[in-house]
Amino acid sequence: NSLIKQFNGKEPLLTSKDKPTRAAIEMEIKVPEWNVRGFADIILLNVPLIDGVSITELRDIKTMAAYKWTKKFGMAKNRERNPSHQNELQLATYCKGLIKMREQDESIQVQTENGIEYYKIDDTIIMHLDFYKKDDSAMKSIIISKDFIDKAEEYWMKVKWFIEDNPIYTNEEALNNILMQKQPEVGQVGVPFETWECGYCDYKNICLGRLVSKTELKKQQAADRKARKV
Repeated sequence: NSLIKQFNGKEPLLTSKDKPTRAAIEMEIKVPEWNVRGFADIILLNVPLIDGVSITELRDIKTMAAYKWTKKFGMAKNRERNPSHQNELQLATYCKGLIKMREQDESIQVQTENGIEYYKIDDTIIMHLDFYKKDDSAMKSIIISKDFIDKAEEYWMKVKWFIEDNPIYTNEEALNNILMQKQPEVGQVGVPFETWECGYCDYKNICLGRLVSKTELKKQQAADRKARKV
């Protein structure tokens, strides 16, 4: 959060020919056709290149401890062999939302020292994952391929179809009653799809998926990694 606050949007970051570069912070983005919404960390608007051309930069900040940093950026032999691409899919989902806004000719509101300003989304959107190492404040930035937009669409459409094929998941009261009466078993479809999801689940306090032993959890994590290889 302290990193994000540095881009408060009220002061110009750069100055281009027509308008200064501004930052939209933690902006809500919706993709209705995927039934998805989220909040983008930083959107840099009107970033100047050359010859009057500007781009929009979509950035997401991820903090890491030393071990995770080593698994991602350390020596090749120490890096994770089958890394998850959840971060890339998240950022690509936000990018899809910005593309939809641009197609509908929507502008982004930015609070500046002069009041509200409206910025168009540029034709070119560059996605950045910015990694921050908590131990020594080291930072690395990775540009994400636009191919992840198609992968994100495939992911979210599968989720949407799964929900549509199982109407119970659209009825919160009925779902809650079922979970209270009969706990789902770890290993059933979506219990969980990925082990990290339990930490964000509204039902984690009543679902046995959250209460598995370390041995069972390791088995599930191994299954997650095997599934990502396919």
